[in-house]
Amino acid sequence: MRPLLSPDSDPGSELIPKEDLYHKMIDEVEDYAILMMDRQGNIINWNKGAEKIKGYKPAEIISKNFRIFYTKEDQENHLPEMLLKQGARNGKAIHEGWRVRKDGTKFWGSIVITAIHDEHGGVIGFTKVTRDLTERKMAEESTKEQAKELLRRNEELELAKHEIQENLQKINQVNKELERFAFIASHDLQEPVRKIATYFSMLCKYNEPSFDAKSHELKRKINASTARMSTLINDLLSLSSISEKVNFETVDLNKVIRQTLEDLEMRIADKSAIIEVDELPFVQGVESYLLQLFLNLISNSLKFNNHTPHIKISASIEDDKAVIKIKDNGIGMVHGPEGEIFEPFKRLHSKSEYEGTGIGLAICKRIVDVHQGTISVESKVGEGTEFSVTLHR
Repeated sequence: MRPLLSPDSDPGSELIPKEDLYHKMIDEVEDYAILMMDRQGNIINWNKGAEKIKGYKPAEIISKNFRIFYTKEDQENHLPEMLLKQGARNGKAIHEGWRVRKDGTKFWGSIVITAIHDEHGGVIGFTKVTRDLTERKMAEESTKEQAKELLRRNEELELAKHEIQENLQKINQVNKELERFAFIASHDLQEPVRKIATYFSMLCKYNEPSFDAKSHELKRKINASTARMSTLINDLLSLSSISEKVNFETVDLNKVIRQTLEDLEMRIADKSAIIEVDELPFVQGVESYLLQLFLNLISNSLKFNNHTPHIKISASIEDDKAVIKIKDNGIGMVHGPEGEIFEPFKRLHSKSEYEGTGIGLAICKRIVDVHQGTISVESKVGEGTEFSVTLHR
């Protein structure tokens, strides 16, 4: 056998035989467990990598069968023997699975068993190389668990989405029924209110000559109550008649505001109100709804004002939206949580101080919602109020 120089030796140093150098190299490898077995799988030799990965000292494992590294289940299923037969038959057997260390802990091992043959081709033993891939396996398992968890969450979200859709359908159905009920109820209530007003007027006509001061006061209160009831019914009809199934068109807000101011001409004149209007944009919407929206907002600015009303209507463009602001110098208001002011029948002032049904702003909110826009308010008592309406262009 031709001797070789040791890799770290200087010329002239001790010569190491090739076979010894090869065995030394195998023995020093620590990242792989490398061992030799006889035909039955009994261990003949053991490198440092095997000691590091499996935990056994050479004296503890030499002559033991390599079955000791397999789990009880794999032993009962005769996996070690099957791998030896496969190696003998095919020259090599490759397998990955859980293996057992000396202390009983498990690691994920990737093994290659290679048959060793004599000069006649007969199998005389095996080499076995094992690599510890536990970290990779745990990462894969973690990824699988994360994927399962993600799938589970997606299924839950789909289920929740389905439930939400069903609930929305139920809510929409209930809302439609409520709207229909409100429309019918409001419509049917108009007739008795009209009759009450008519009969009361006839009663007063025949008996008014005998009225005293108390009777005249009662007449005034009854007329005010029937008028308020009629207004309330009309407001309920307006609220219930606002439909979400509408066709949008391009609407000139300048035209809408001009029509609004014409409708409010008498009230504006009575209060000597000053109205300033900037150039307004075109928006996508329903003209009749937008007319009702600005009619309610400007009416509020006229109503809730103890001196000469000064109303400023301005506009700005933000991305694809138009922001319309209606600012006044009125009495202002104190309002609660965001959105509460737009709830039906939510009054911020006593009905004895200011007329109204408490539905006007609810109508405004409903109209803006139909237009998929927003409406908000900023106000301080004694310093006026500013409404901001955002609409799509």
